Amino acid sequence: MMIKERCDNLAVAMYSEYLKEVDRQVRNDLENRKGWVVNKRRDSRSILSIMGNVEYERTYYHNEGTGEYRHLSDDVCGITPMHALRHSSERTLWRTHVICRMERRANSRGGAQ
Repeated sequence: MMIKERCDNLAVAMYSEYLKEVDRQVRNDLENRKGWVVNKRRDSRSILSIMGNVEYERTYYHNEGTGEYRHLSDDVCGITPMHALRHSSERTLWRTHVICRMERRANSRGGAQ
């Protein structure tokens, strides 16, 4: 596997884990999600990014007061229904990718311990 592909895979896995953690925190924060009840767990989603397809599962909520349905973790992350990763998220992932490549180059040249 090429270095770029490994770095891309790592960045995609990191973002997927980040989204999973945000969903977990929202689900466990009963105080901030008053009125919202879990409607469906493990609702699958994928987002195309410059480094690959980010796949994750999120929780779908129902607001009993308003009748509204939402993925609250997507709201927290700024993800919309027809969304690719925001540029700021892509920049963060790109920085991770570049750092990974730089470290790999340094290691191949014997520059890193």
